[in-house]
This record gives sequence, C-alpha cells and structure tokens, in this order.
Amino acid sequence: MDIFIGNLPLDTSAIELRKLLGNIGKKPRYRIHKKVLKDGVVKCFGQVAVEPKDVACALIEKLNGTLLRGYYLTARHFIERQYTNDRRAPLWSGTPWNGLDRRKSDRRYQHA
Repeated sequence: MDIFIGNLPLDTSAIELRKLLGNIGKKPRYRIHKKVLKDGVVKCFGQVAVEPKDVACALIEKLNGTLLRGYYLTARHFIERQYTNDRRAPLWSGTPWNGLDRRKSDRRYQHA
C-alpha cells in the first residue's frame, strides 16, 4: 500500500523520511516528489510503499498531524491519478467552451 505524506519541508531527503518512519514493514520504498505550482510555489511530498496493509494503516494514523521541523504533516492513502484524468490532460483549462450553456439544456428548463 502506498502512503502519501504531504507538507514536507523542501529540503527533506529520503534518508530523513526513513528515520522519521522508523522500522516499518518489509522493504519499504521511499520517494520524495517536488512540484512547482503555477504561481511558482514549490510543494514537497513523499510517497512510501509499505506492506502489509495493517502496518500502513497504523503508520497513517501515527504520521497524520505529526510535526517535522515546524511543518505539520498530512498522511493518507496515496491515490495515483490516471493519465486520462481531465486535470492531467494537456491544456485542459485552455480548451475552448463550445458556447452552449449546459444548464439551459438541462431538463429543469424544458418546461415552458
């Protein structure tokens, strides 16, 4: 089971994440991701693969709200977005609207 650990300090390393989590499960895998948002803000989060599932659930409970160097961490089940997700499609926000108002074509507006 993959765990998402959000709101990490920007200079967090996989080694530091490993020390924070301690001895967990069988051969956990650690990854640190950094994402630059449109407004230039950089976000850092971690992904940890932990087996078995009960250990992962206990780890989520333990980590959620934990303080790491002044940052409160968030922990939850990691959900991978599908490539076909509209938010990941190229230029999804720049796609022109076809001019039809969806709500006006709704059955609520069909009665005269």
